[in-house]
Amino acid sequence: MLSRLLEQLESINQLYRHDNRATPKTSIVDIYSDLLVLSEEFSAMACDRQSKTLSVTTEPIELQEVYLGPFGVRLNWSEVGQAESPQYRVVALDPHPAATDDSITHPHVQDEIVCEGEGRSAIKRALAECRLFDFFTIVVNLLHTYGASSPYVPLSKWHGFSCTDCAAIVSDDDRWACTRCESVVCDQCGLCCSDCGDSLCNSCITECSGCREVSCHACLTHCECCCDHFCASCLESEERCLDCYENQKEEERETNSVNTCSAN
Repeated sequence: MLSRLLEQLESINQLYRHDNRATPKTSIVDIYSDLLVLSEEFSAMACDRQSKTLSVTTEPIELQEVYLGPFGVRLNWSEVGQAESPQYRVVALDPHPAATDDSITHPHVQDEIVCEGEGRSAIKRALAECRLFDFFTIVVNLLHTYGASSPYVPLSKWHGFSCTDCAAIVSDDDRWACTRCESVVCDQCGLCCSDCGDSLCNSCITECSGCREVSCHACLTHCECCCDHFCASCLESEERCLDCYENQKEEERETNSVNTCSAN
């Protein structure tokens, strides 16, 4: 494979020589030496002449017991020195993305673009001087590093869940599963039915029209008179709420009183 790269090296070198924005400080021999070392350092190295990309493959990466899988670092040498275009991509080869965003395959990689942070200037210099080994080594080291202050998704929430009600990211320890619809809710949004004690989301909970205690729909009964829903404690006999029951009794007393007066 390295022999096939030789014919590409001169074109890379010429690219730098004719680009006033980046004059190379590395010879064709140095570039070839870098390729030899890269082939020994990484389990896989490839050159795609058609797409003009040079890539290396990392070993599977695991950060704080979170398995992220191997990554391919793919450099497009035709774009080197062009600040407006991405010069390389970081591709997840066995993706294990954040549970809340498939585009985030690493705490510092989104849409195949790595957040370079403090490594930005070093990467820029390596590319400007065509130091291929240094470039790939810096990027791969970034992938093995976790900056807890600036991740797209923290590792602590990598396997987390999005609360159905408030959209907050919750971990396994802080989530509830609604027993009615199986939606995931956080501790702040999860509610318990006052009658059966089931865990519920906001969509599956309602209030008793009498005591205003929260209950699931299954634990409430509609009053046959007013059609509002009530818990068992707020219903009288014949499935009537207290108000409707008292109104019915009052009507019955008035009717009996009228009938008694009529009889007399």
